[in-house]
This record gives sequence, structure tokens and C-alpha cells, in this order.
Amino acid sequence: MANKLIVLLLRTACGLCFFPNITGATQALDAAKLENGFIAGCLRQDSDCFYQNVQWRDADGYDVRETYLRKLRDLHAVEQARRWLSEAPLCPTARTLEQEPVRFELATLVAERWRSVPTLAQEPGGCLAPAALGLHPGDTLRLRVDARIKARSDSFAAYAVRLPPSYPDRALIVLAPGASKAPVYVDLREEDGRRSGGELRQTHVLLREPSFPAAVIPMLAASTLPSWRTLAQLHRQREDSLLDAEPKLPVFPGLSKRDVVEHALRWLHARVRYGHDRFRDGAVFPEQSVSAMLGGGMADCKGIALLFRAVMKKNGIDAQTVAVSSAGRRPVSWRVPGAWANHVISYVPDLDLYLDAGIPLDIQSKLQGQERFRYEMGLNLATGEFGVIR
Repeated sequence: MANKLIVLLLRTACGLCFFPNITGATQALDAAKLENGFIAGCLRQDSDCFYQNVQWRDADGYDVRETYLRKLRDLHAVEQARRWLSEAPLCPTARTLEQEPVRFELATLVAERWRSVPTLAQEPGGCLAPAALGLHPGDTLRLRVDARIKARSDSFAAYAVRLPPSYPDRALIVLAPGASKAPVYVDLREEDGRRSGGELRQTHVLLREPSFPAAVIPMLAASTLPSWRTLAQLHRQREDSLLDAEPKLPVFPGLSKRDVVEHALRWLHARVRYGHDRFRDGAVFPEQSVSAMLGGGMADCKGIALLFRAVMKKNGIDAQTVAVSSAGRRPVSWRVPGAWANHVISYVPDLDLYLDAGIPLDIQSKLQGQERFRYEMGLNLATGEFGVIR
């Protein structure tokens, strides 16, 4: 019955389809047949496609298969594909502290058969060199990436996808629970606006057809934490545990609160260098204590926010850490903490001041809108509430 339902799903322009009641049966789906059937349908329709199969493994993370199908209709499309293949998330050797590519396969369709591209020239950083790819107008390109997502011990596992009405490709998303009994929480919104959520106990299949108008943006978020407030509470507890008694922290007597902020930043920048770690979700918790960071002379954004908070606390001023998306994205779900944030900044309530403690205060306004300064909304990790960043 489940396989017949999926065949019907793939043959109908149903927008985003979600079947919450076929419990158990959908878990027996043949993922390979589902993917191949979907790609075959895309080829028949001459449409670009995106397929993603997320198999939640345990409390530590999940395995994901992504397949992209691109029709290179003209020289402009060829150039777009070359730029697309050179992006860091698609690098065959790209590894972060949370993501490890397991398999990377690039193929073109020749005489109705897929032919693998055997040699992939790579840049020193591991990305594909776009000029080295022999792509031509009329080619059909297929990229498959298998990766393992593993949350660090001081973090949590999260997944999120948003398919706006303007999304140009057909998209099929499969989210399946693993054998582990560790709870995974989900929040789904269908194209008609209906919401459903709770623990991930069954496979969910979502199909997005670009030709079908959607009343709202369909989305799916999953996480090993039940709420953003839970995330904030855990983050604050971790920060509090790392605020060790540090006699080296300065005191700036007789200054206004604004002047204390400026002096604190100058003092911090003279002693600690910023070190950047790449994370799928920047809400991972800080690891080093204040004294350890001062001893090592380096910290990432979470560490610098913690150190700034410690200096402000010693001067009697509250400073709070705020999780943000440097790309200016908003969370997929306001309920479940799906993958969203990739940076943290600071907030001083007494001054209603948001700042990136890793950057000198006098140049922050000039950087707004560039790279990691494109945030417009943040999760306050002291209160657990979202707010607009001014």
C-alpha cells in the first residue's frame, strides 16, 4: 500500500504532500527506488530537481543523501552550474566539525545512460575547480552527495528545510526516524497552513511542485531539543559554568556604561584573537572557560561573547549572548530549534545595544549587511526569546 501511495504521489502535482497516517508502512520504503523514480519523473518533465533523504541515526545526528538534477539549457546555465559546483557545501573533501562527506558522485546523461565524471579537479581547499569541468549546453547534470551529520558532545543535532512558493525545482524530501529511542522533535507546516509536530516516530514524505501555488511556505524542522527555550536554558547554564573567577579581568571605574563597553572591547581584542569554526548550527555551546581563553589567546564567536559577558559582569553590567544567522535567514520553525544560527553576538540590555564582540565597536555599523553582519533577528540565549536586532 505504501509503495502505491508513493507512486501516486510522484505522478501528481500535489504541491507539498505529507502523509502522517501511514505509520510503519512508510518506514519500509525502498529509498533507492523512490529516488530513481523521482529523478526519472524529472527527466520526463525536463525539470530541475532536488532530492533529499534524511535518516535520523540517533541522538548524535543523521545521515543524508542529496541528489541534484540540472538541465544545462544554454551557456548561462553552464556557467551557473560551474559556480554552483565550486561552492563550499558541495566540496567532495569538505569536512567540518559536524559534517563529513561520505560519497560524492557527479554524472552526465549520455544516450539515456548516466556516465560518471571520473576525475574531479580540486582547488587546494577541496572544492571543485569550475573551469576543469567539461560541461556543455544541452547536458543533464546529476550530483549525489552522501554525508554524515554528527553533533558534538557539547551541541545538539538539528535539521531544517523551507520550500518557498518561488522555489524553481521539483523537490522531494524524506525524513525517517532511526532505530534509536532517543527522542527527535519535529515541526511541519503543510502547503495549506496545517501544522503538525511532536516526536519523530514515522517516515515523512514531502513533495514540492513549483507549478502548484502555495498559500504559505511549507517547512520542516527536526531537532534533538524540544524547543528554542530549552536550547537557551542549556546554553546559559553552560556559559554560567565557564564564568570562573578570573582575577585578570579589568575594572573600569567612573566610566559610563557605554564607555565601559568600548574599554572592554579594546581590552578583549588586545588579549584574544578571533578563531572561526564552521558549524551547521552556531548554537553549539562554548567549551573553554574564561581563564582558559585568556591563557590560550584565541576564541571563537561563542567564546568571545562569553569573555565579553565576563568583563561586563565584573563591571556590574549585564551582557547577554544572542544566536543569529549571518545570512539574514529567519528560523524555519519558531517551535523546534532546527538548523538556523551560525554565529553569536552580544546584547547589553541597559544600553539596548547589540554588538559583535569580536569586532571593534567603531566599525560595526560600517559592516552591517556584509558577510556575517546580515542578521536581522536573534535568539536571546539568556531569555529564550526571539527579537529584532536594531
